[in-house]
Amino acid sequence: MTDFSALYKKYAPDVFGFALYLSGERGEAEDITSETFVRVWTSPEPIEMATVRGYLFTIARALGLSLAAKCTVRGWRSRACEMHRRKKDDRHTGSHCGSVAGISLG
Repeated sequence: MTDFSALYKKYAPDVFGFALYLSGERGEAEDITSETFVRVWTSPEPIEMATVRGYLFTIARALGLSLAAKCTVRGWRSRACEMHRRKKDDRHTGSHCGSVAGISLG
């Protein structure tokens, strides 16, 4: 599979799901997914098809972390930024039961 459109069709749903998990917001996830594939498209290096899924997720993760850093530095108050703050707090306190992808459990 060296065709970009086939690559996109096969992996875009997984990248989007991961981006949605990272950002907690559909619009941000769409942006992360799009930018991930733009970076693949414009990469000067050939893509190793054996590791392409990991490569895509690495790009998406870096973009998600970049979004999180912008939230911190710029003091943004979007839902994605709030999700990042909660995930960060949960990692430090060990409390993972309060919310899943921004949905309150109780």
